Amino acid sequence: IEKNIGIAQMPQAGVAIGLALALYHHPEFTQLGEWVLSIVIAATAINEVIGPYFLKIALFRANEVYSKKD
Repeated sequence: IEKNIGIAQMPQAGVAIGLALALYHHPEFTQLGEWVLSIVIAATAINEVIGPYFLKIALFRANEVYSKKD
């Protein structure tokens, strides 16, 4: 499990978006917040597309999921 935890965490992006929004709405960091928010949303979109696939790989490598045998 320890070997695969990194790719298993790929779909966890809600906290990153929340923190980027908090930075964006802070009056002292508005310009930096726009830049950070754009990067975080782009990275999150990519991770949400490929994240479930990597989670599946991690679960199979850790022998936590077994394929159906008919």
